[in-house]
Amino acid sequence: MNLQQLEYIVAVADEKKLLTAAEKLYISPSALSQHITKLENELGTSLFKRSKTGWILTRAGQIYVDMARNVLLQQKKAFLEINDIAENKKGHFTVGVTPGRGTTMFSELFPKFKERFPNIKIGLFEGTVLEACQKIASDELDIAFLTSGFHFPNIYSRFLKKEEIVLALPKTHRLAALAGDVEEGERFAKIDISLLDEEEFLLAGKNTTLRGIEDHIFDQAGFKPKIAFETPSILTLNILSRSGFGPSFVPAFYAEPSDDAVYFRMTQPASWDLNVCYKCDHYLTQPEEFMISLVEDYYNN
Repeated sequence: MNLQQLEYIVAVADEKKLLTAAEKLYISPSALSQHITKLENELGTSLFKRSKTGWILTRAGQIYVDMARNVLLQQKKAFLEINDIAENKKGHFTVGVTPGRGTTMFSELFPKFKERFPNIKIGLFEGTVLEACQKIASDELDIAFLTSGFHFPNIYSRFLKKEEIVLALPKTHRLAALAGDVEEGERFAKIDISLLDEEEFLLAGKNTTLRGIEDHIFDQAGFKPKIAFETPSILTLNILSRSGFGPSFVPAFYAEPSDDAVYFRMTQPASWDLNVCYKCDHYLTQPEEFMISLVEDYYNN
């Protein structure tokens, strides 16, 4: 057994097609088939059931692949730790963020990171919370900065900050004047959502974390909203409210002073957690820890 054999069998197990696995490994299908056959001969049992529709793991194959994945993971972790000990500042890691916030945040943080780690390359993924979690689980993402509202058993979520969800109203709205009634020490005035029970709302897309919070807000207010528009993009919701198309809910991050919109806290406050997430067995390198510290400072300031 060697590490190359482990990589080969895991690739075939993942792809379930010899041709696509060979392309992924940059070897010929015949050479890959010979490696698998040689390993099966050494073990004295078949690892795959071969058919025209694909290569499916046998019971013995599943046991072997589970072991192979663990060995390869331990190898990766060992190399990362050795790299840290040797203070070798070359490397690469991948970061996941949700669209909108991530672009603004990384445009500010990236120069600070590169000043500290000039030879570290970062791969940035922008997508939904669910998409990022799936990529973490499949080892395609190292860390991700996500909101609360998901449950993956093998993903660890480290709390960074609680963020309030606020109501955005066009400046021309009949209730916009109430935004001036701000209590001392508060950033936003408060509003009772039941005052908008006849409004048409701009809402987050179904199955998003924000939509779950919005549904809870309306449940507490005791009415079912009329929906004018739905989108998974928080940035779009904020822009539409600023353009006069109606009320929406956005994280406080988006509630910047504007001539076109005002923002309110709810009398029954709503919020979500901002977290850094990574696989439970993932070893955090020094560059990753530094990036996390930059993001935490960014959230708090």
